[in-house]
Amino acid sequence: MGRRAELDLTFKAPVGLDRVLEELGKAGWSTVKDNEILYMSEDYDWNFASPEDYAKVREELDSTLANGDDAAISLWTAEGTGINLMLRPGMTRINVGLDLSRRTLDYSPGLTDLPWYLSKLLPSFARLGLVAIVARDEYED
Repeated sequence: MGRRAELDLTFKAPVGLDRVLEELGKAGWSTVKDNEILYMSEDYDWNFASPEDYAKVREELDSTLANGDDAAISLWTAEGTGINLMLRPGMTRINVGLDLSRRTLDYSPGLTDLPWYLSKLLPSFARLGLVAIVARDEYED
């Protein structure tokens, strides 16, 4: 039993991870929370790294994607809301998991505040050539 909230994004052409992180950084999203970076590379395990190891993390993510495997990195707002960017090889599709300190609707606390996420994320993704989006908030028994 649980909830799955996510955005599936499709881009007209491959987007570079550096550009994605740069655009989201301009919108207030950071790869660092509590002085740690949380990411997933080729071992499919979530790993922690210090901000000083950012270049190493980027190399691991790029290598994982180049080998045809999925990779991921978590991003956070200053208020503590987080997302997981699930990166697909080819970088024309990105899945955004909304489950890290998930924002909910005031009038229906079980439901994800999809309008908040869309307003905070879509302008950045639109500048990268976003052509399609699927937003879902599903409850699973």
